[in-house]
Amino acid sequence: MCNQGSIFIFKNIFDKFKKNKASPPEIDSIFSIQEKVIHELVVNTPNEWERIILNFEYFHWDGDYIEKYQGFAFTPDGKEQIHPSLETFDELILLNKEMAKNNPEPWTHCEIELNSLGKYEYNFKYRMPPFTKQMLENIGEI
Repeated sequence: MCNQGSIFIFKNIFDKFKKNKASPPEIDSIFSIQEKVIHELVVNTPNEWERIILNFEYFHWDGDYIEKYQGFAFTPDGKEQIHPSLETFDELILLNKEMAKNNPEPWTHCEIELNSLGKYEYNFKYRMPPFTKQMLENIGEI
């Protein structure tokens, strides 16, 4: 189980990683942003959780960006939807822009999974995201 005090676990993990690996400044910036996203998820999720999953879509369409998300906290009582803070989304958009500096195209779909033991994983995809695709199909745009 994890509670808000568990952010200390995540901080220790990042500190150990940073001490053992030298990296270019842009990589440090990416890790710093990822750390902020994890922190925001932990402090804005119910106290007793075992795992958090967040899917965030940031897709450029017709001159604008479409933002969609779906997040869940898995607790001893089951699964409950979470509603991350606006800061979480601001950091994810910043992460998208920072990562795009070294990629030919920005990611469009970010999946984050973290558990109460301090393990986390980011997965990035570069195609039309599923929630956005469904929405555009429903309104007849594609």
